[in-house]
Amino acid sequence: MHEPILLATMGTPRHRPFPSVIDGVAREHSRKPEEFYAAVNACCPETRRADLFARQVRPGWEGFGDELGTFEAEASGFM
Repeated sequence: MHEPILLATMGTPRHRPFPSVIDGVAREHSRKPEEFYAAVNACCPETRRADLFARQVRPGWEGFGDELGTFEAEASGFM
């Protein structure tokens, strides 16, 4: 299964290859695997990042979506 992603830059971008396949653990419907975020952080370390349809607040990322905060208890270890 796959899910298309959009990786874009502003200004004067420096090309860094991004993997076309990310091997990650399948989670809830439409929830991105942690390996996805690690790949984006490695590819774009010094830039601002946005996650559309986010369900979890992440350091270094701007999250947008109606379900933002859904997995906060899990992320903090209280679930």
